[in-house]
Formats: sequence, C-alpha cells, structure tokens
Amino acid sequence: MKHERDIDFYLEQAKAEGYNQVLSIGTKGLMCARDIVATAALRGQEQLAQQLQRSYSLNDVSTRTEVRSRRIREPARARVVEEEWQEEDDEELIERLDISH
Repeated sequence: MKHERDIDFYLEQAKAEGYNQVLSIGTKGLMCARDIVATAALRGQEQLAQQLQRSYSLNDVSTRTEVRSRRIREPARARVVEEEWQEEDDEELIERLDISH
C-alpha cells in the first residue's frame, strides 16, 4: 500500500512537470516564431521601400523619355503633360514614404 501511494505521487508529479515543460517549450517556440516574423516583416518593409525608390527613379527616367517623345509629336501639349505628371508623382512619392515609416 505504501509503495502504491509513492507511485501515485510520482505519477502525479511527473504529469504536472510534463505539462509545465510542454507549456514552457510551446511558449519559447511561439516567442521565437514571433521574433522571426517581426524580423522578416521589418526587412520586407525596408526592401519594399528601397524597391519603390528604385522603381520611382526608373519610372521617372522612362516617363521623362516618354514625355520628350510626346513633345516631339505634340509640342503644344508637351509642357502641360510634363508638369501634370511631375506634380502627380511627387504627391504619390510623399504618400508612399509616409506609409513606409
């Protein structure tokens, strides 16, 4: 009888300790996953901002080339088209930069 009580006590203690260990490992795993996701999100946001800046620069160059070709075909409208484009893209860039910070 005495040994049965000892065995029951040790079984209950092992069950409780096992539960605590699983809970501890699960918590550590979730914290590690959270850190990985946060790091990836920050790096992704930084890369997205850099890509947008590069894209804006490339778009700026290609659109200005397009505006010059329009100027050759439509000299009277070319000045207006270029000014409208510049204002529109400057506002877009400001909005994008505000969102990324």
